[in-house]
Amino acid sequence: MYKIKLKSMPYQEFHFTIRDCKLRVTLRYNSIGTQWFMDVYDVKKQKVIVQGAALVVGTPILWRSPTEYYFYLTDEEQLGLDPIFMDDLDSRCVLHVGLKSEVLDEAI
Repeated sequence: MYKIKLKSMPYQEFHFTIRDCKLRVTLRYNSIGTQWFMDVYDVKKQKVIVQGAALVVGTPILWRSPTEYYFYLTDEEQLGLDPIFMDDLDSRCVLHVGLKSEVLDEAI
């Protein structure tokens, strides 16, 4: 798994490549609902992978989608709380991206 460095800004966009997938990830903070949301776009295929996925701690995001990768949010303070404040992504929560094949290989 790879750690993605985030900031405490209400709108963040970053690009990276994992395997052959060139991704653009957008994170948006909803101050009314006090929740973070994620959009993933495959630049190479010009295809939306997911739009408006809620960032939640401990649940693999995109695990059941037909992608080679998934995202995973951890709570570094081990409170077990989803990010509800804008600065939670910069301080308490860390977003990771990993390959599904690595997890499945370890399970076998």
